[in-house]
Amino acid sequence: MLFANSQLTNDAPLVIVNPESAGGGTREAWPGIASELSTHFGSFTPRFTTQAGEGIEIAANAARKGVKLIIACGGDGTISEVANGILSVGSETELGILPSGTGGDFRKTIGIPARVSSAARILREGQTRLIDVGKVTFTNDEGELEARYFLGVASLA
Repeated sequence: MLFANSQLTNDAPLVIVNPESAGGGTREAWPGIASELSTHFGSFTPRFTTQAGEGIEIAANAARKGVKLIIACGGDGTISEVANGILSVGSETELGILPSGTGGDFRKTIGIPARVSSAARILREGQTRLIDVGKVTFTNDEGELEARYFLGVASLA
């Protein structure tokens, strides 16, 4: 894998990749995605999730360490996890989005193109902007109080 041995630094972006997004298509597309990112950023650090919720932990740890840009590579669920990790620690870390999911509702809402090359260019050359987020507190399946942030839309089951 490209850049697998790179070190996490505050200046190099961290890319949190959900290889199972797009029905496992992100895993197959990763070499091309990594090439596009390298073209626009040079070095970066990829971290691959292996289970649901892991993106929150990875993003929170990186934000605590002062990483300036964390890029979510996946679908709406991956974006949500990475955002929750950053927001949970109250960090000034910026969230970048590199779409590789099936629906892409959030990326469509904020105008990020589906093509990786176009999205990577926007990540490098675009303007940072503030967006509104919501926070919901609820009782989880274990009966514990839990809080989550949401971007754009929240749904309940």
